Amino acid sequence: MKTSKRKENLENFYQTTTDKIIARLENGSIDSNGWSKGWMQHKGCYNFDTGTVYKGMNQFVLSMLDYEIPMYSTYNGWKKIDCKIKKGQHGHQIQVFSINKKEDKKTGLEKTTFYADVKYVFNAAQVDGEIPEYETFTNPESSIDEIEKFAENCNIHTIFKFSNSAYYSATMNAVTMPKYEQFKGNQEYYGTLFHEYGHATGHEKRLGRKFGGSFGDSEYAFEELVAELTSVFVMQHLGFYDTAIREDHLQYLASWLQALKNDNQFIIKASSKAMKAADWLINQQIKKNKTISSQ
Repeated sequence: MKTSKRKENLENFYQTTTDKIIARLENGSIDSNGWSKGWMQHKGCYNFDTGTVYKGMNQFVLSMLDYEIPMYSTYNGWKKIDCKIKKGQHGHQIQVFSINKKEDKKTGLEKTTFYADVKYVFNAAQVDGEIPEYETFTNPESSIDEIEKFAENCNIHTIFKFSNSAYYSATMNAVTMPKYEQFKGNQEYYGTLFHEYGHATGHEKRLGRKFGGSFGDSEYAFEELVAELTSVFVMQHLGFYDTAIREDHLQYLASWLQALKNDNQFIIKASSKAMKAADWLINQQIKKNKTISSQ
């Protein structure tokens, strides 16, 4: 596919995604009940053909769709099992990354280029035919010990105390968290914890993300959105798919809405940084395990 066509597809994806989120913000369907319809007993939106559980922005976007079953695939994926796309149905855009390798004419060396593009996927409800059974997983609350270990392995200094607020201090490079018993449940507690850990990844000794701005402006709102999406992505990784916006973050919605209207790549930029933050937290688990195995 020509570069110009890929750019056109991506621009369309950015605008379509932004328009959907703006519509939800304006009609109130993104509120304290969550970003999306969650899949508490499922493994999140996934491609049955490849076995891939969508990550990051793709999981976020597909989860906003009101389908009963979070099973997707491309036209060809459904065709493999003799399922046909229903008449009048349209695919849903996701962002994909590909690798192109070719010889550099000047140096004669192989040159690798990474590029983004858009693909279309269809939900199981959009096809005729016999669909595969979809897998469920056990309630994530049965694995709290694993989640606690995950948080511990992030190696971020955390102060637990009776408090009315959770926050990250860049000066102290520490997270302050209310006690567990102050939260309604596991999801609220860990969602808040990983939001603050999202902020902590921006420290200069970690990802070196720029902090700044004041409450109400776009810079401040952007960092809050990065932290919120980091929490969503980490919670998805840990098996929580019924993710929700913290009630105290509803105050940022007006700023997010204005920023989205001003820049159709605002959510994409925030998602990209949040994915890096989530990956950083996830990679700490690998580093910790390597350290243990080498001892």
